[in-house]
Amino acid sequence: MTNLIGKTAYNHMDVRALSGGTIKLNGLTSISQGYLDVWSEGAASFIDLSALTEWNSKGASYLQAIGNGTILAPNLKRMIDIIATLRPNGILSTEQWESTNGGTVVADGVNVVLPNLVAGDQTSFIARNGGGLTLPALSSYAAGGYNGYTPQFKAEGAGSLLDLSSLTDLVGKTAYNYMYVRAFSGGRLVMNSVTSIDDGYLDMWCDGEESFIDASGLTHWNPWAISYMRASAGGAIQLADVLDIEAVQVTIDPEGTLLLSELRVQASSTLKGTGTLRAHVVNKGTLAPDHNTVGLTIDGDLTLTDTSDLRFTFSGNSPGDEYDQLHVTGALTMGGKFSIEWKNNFEPTSGESFQLIDVASFAGYFETYTNLSIGAPNSNSDTELEPELSATSLALRTTNHLGAKVTSIGPALRLEAPLDGIDVTFSEPILGGTFTLADILISGPGGIINPVEIRQQTPTQFRIEL
Repeated sequence: MTNLIGKTAYNHMDVRALSGGTIKLNGLTSISQGYLDVWSEGAASFIDLSALTEWNSKGASYLQAIGNGTILAPNLKRMIDIIATLRPNGILSTEQWESTNGGTVVADGVNVVLPNLVAGDQTSFIARNGGGLTLPALSSYAAGGYNGYTPQFKAEGAGSLLDLSSLTDLVGKTAYNYMYVRAFSGGRLVMNSVTSIDDGYLDMWCDGEESFIDASGLTHWNPWAISYMRASAGGAIQLADVLDIEAVQVTIDPEGTLLLSELRVQASSTLKGTGTLRAHVVNKGTLAPDHNTVGLTIDGDLTLTDTSDLRFTFSGNSPGDEYDQLHVTGALTMGGKFSIEWKNNFEPTSGESFQLIDVASFAGYFETYTNLSIGAPNSNSDTELEPELSATSLALRTTNHLGAKVTSIGPALRLEAPLDGIDVTFSEPILGGTFTLADILISGPGGIINPVEIRQQTPTQFRIEL
């Protein structure tokens, strides 16, 4: 037989040597069409594809030898849309493979090295059940665009290792769904030579005790559309010392670890979650703690720039569980917008106080406070949350307002302590004589602070000199 076409619709044509059977197809030099399931299982089972050099399925086909079965294909170098599963006690030569496109290569409980595979675009590479898959010649990879593929790099199970340490150029999916980069259940994935990801949808997730993704060379991640990174349940992702992210959503989990010294969150990116991030953070994008009893902790300094949006959600009066909290072990430099999102029609009573932020020290100020009115932006309530700033915390207290409202409070001249004064901006013009020192109570770490003078800067802004 010199020509073979598998099924061209629906299911597969089976080519199976079982329990010592033999199939000789040594006249085939290429397979160019059709779904096939090529399977050799059992001692002395044998499929002879010794002349086959190229296999293009044009749809998923399968190739596997198990249980001491043999597939003789020493000249097979190029595969398209082939799902090749390599298992212990299966005999299938892989050293000569040069390229795959689409499909999947799985090392299931066996260690496999593909020394000559230089092209693997759109292919999923998976190590599982303690298996190892190493691709020392693969330096670039593209996940593809307008196709049905959902490619993945995945290491799953204790002792599993996917070694892509030679990979330097990585492009995620450029249309539709995502490319997945996964280390689960104790698996380890190494891609430490990738320094920048500049294109394509990518979802990186490390989950489970001892799971580990080594992306220690990654300094810049800027896909053209939103991508994701998450470590959870004991998993850890090693990144470069400083990582700059654009259009990436990073989720912090109480039991997950991101290993780096500084995370730079650009305006198009989001940092969210609960648990602890042990790094300095410079945030130009969205920072959103999530509901959880532990809150979100930045173990380092946090700088919020003028484009930053710090978001807290309120659905009840239980700290952590029903309203978000942020803890910063270092200095917090305030800036940008402070905003509230109301959920579950929650309406706090007058006089209630909610501590949202605790820090080692403050600097700067928020340019705007948004949605402090109860139920905003879908409510015109006269009850709102009013900021209360101390040396080490920021709380919101429920108050009733029937007139002008304070829209911003910030340092007047110097951003660092001691302050020369405080600028207060109202939502509407105020007659100068109606706002006096008697209306002001300032409490600091050492007790009550007595202001010296009030100067009206604009119809809506006053400077309180200290």
